[in-house]
Amino acid sequence: MAVKRLEYILILLGVFAFFLFFTDYLSFYVLLFFILVPVISLILTLISGIRLEVSAECQNPGTVRKGETIFLRFRFRGAFRLGGARVRMKIRVRNELLQTEKRDTLMFMMGKPGQTVSYALSSDYCGQLEIEILQVRLYDYLWIFGFSGTCGQNKLSVPVMPDIRPLDILAEERQAEDWESDEYSKVKPGDDPAEIFDIRAYRAGDRISRIHWKLSSKRNELMIKEGGLPVGSRMLVVLDMTGTAGKARLADGLLEAAASLSWYLAENGIPHRTGCWQGGEKGGFFLEEVDGNEDFYRSLWGMLRACGGHDRKAVLQGCLEAKNISRILYFAAELSPEETEILCGGQVPVQIFALRGEARETEAERKSRETAERLGARWRDLTAGRITEDMAGLEI
Repeated sequence: MAVKRLEYILILLGVFAFFLFFTDYLSFYVLLFFILVPVISLILTLISGIRLEVSAECQNPGTVRKGETIFLRFRFRGAFRLGGARVRMKIRVRNELLQTEKRDTLMFMMGKPGQTVSYALSSDYCGQLEIEILQVRLYDYLWIFGFSGTCGQNKLSVPVMPDIRPLDILAEERQAEDWESDEYSKVKPGDDPAEIFDIRAYRAGDRISRIHWKLSSKRNELMIKEGGLPVGSRMLVVLDMTGTAGKARLADGLLEAAASLSWYLAENGIPHRTGCWQGGEKGGFFLEEVDGNEDFYRSLWGMLRACGGHDRKAVLQGCLEAKNISRILYFAAELSPEETEILCGGQVPVQIFALRGEARETEAERKSRETAERLGARWRDLTAGRITEDMAGLEI
């Protein structure tokens, strides 16, 4: 380490000055001792072994709630014959949703067989936590000479779930039957023989034309083919995190509101889609079909990876290019009047949920609301921490 090396150099300079001004055997032996000490430390470290491997794992089962302690375990392995080697490890914890990161350094001594180090952290806000080991180095007994270690499992992803708020709203399924559509309902059967929804036992009143004769002969009972239900459009819940980078409370409240509405729709059997912008090498505007609770949690993982460090026009473009949409439910913060006009200027009805960063409505927010209302869109203001109250009585 640079600090330890600097300390050693300063001590050595002091000892050397002592040797220059006190020319006797004692000053010579003291100088020789301080010169040989780091050499001996290096030799002992090389004899003990310098191979070091580290892997990381999360001890929390399943998902993590906001404020819950996350327990990490780092396992260090190596052939340390003498023990006592020094280790320094640098880690980074990044919240993909908030676009924030924290770095920490761990320093400790290794035992002969190895070492297991526990590390605890927590997050007051939801999001996808990406935990990465940036560097691990093995040092001699004086922290002067360093050797790089290797990492096995050096990255961990820990989802911190948002609070799903109970909503007192009225929502109707806006998914209409469309015989020209290539999309079929995943929860309801229909009469289209081109797509089989399910195969079940015969019930009184079933059409003879629906009998699956081959399967019936194998099972010695009549089996019925249920056709698919071609559907046209469904609602789209859009999470737009633009402008929330570094604004933890705003980003947390926005995701909480969108996730709560999506959960309400899924719980009440209303199929819909969710859409958000995700970063990374394969970033873009991603759509997820939500037909039930299992689909909701899959779409929620995508929302947790949503990022706000992008151009809102890309989100608007992805949203407006989505096909078979009956209504857009748009969750955003700080929408400008120009962006509002782009969003509400199409043929699809739009309902905007604007999360405020301030208690009072700003001039820009007022103009955006007036633009939305002029174009026939609905506008509802939300406040972080008051999602249930602000969405009470909502009709979709």
